Amino acid sequence: MVFIVAVVLVAARTRMAAAVVAAGLCFLAYNFFFIEPRFTLFIGARQGVATVFLFLIAALVAGRLASQLRMQVLALRAANAHATALQGLAGN
Repeated sequence: MVFIVAVVLVAARTRMAAAVVAAGLCFLAYNFFFIEPRFTLFIGARQGVATVFLFLIAALVAGRLASQLRMQVLALRAANAHATALQGLAGN
């Protein structure tokens, strides 16, 4: 599931909207390259439909979690910088 890793990396580096776009592109790429009949966006078997949509759901969930983690890290960095500045003021 290399595509889910790509979605998580995009979500960790950018915003959730970019992760959703990456998930959509990976969804289409997976369908195009790996689901029979190959090199079309048509899905021949019902099981292939379930596979592709479960992949999309997993990628969106993983992207959302990575995006939330990124936002928490940024908030913690801002809080740390604020606390450091306050400590600097208190020391003078």
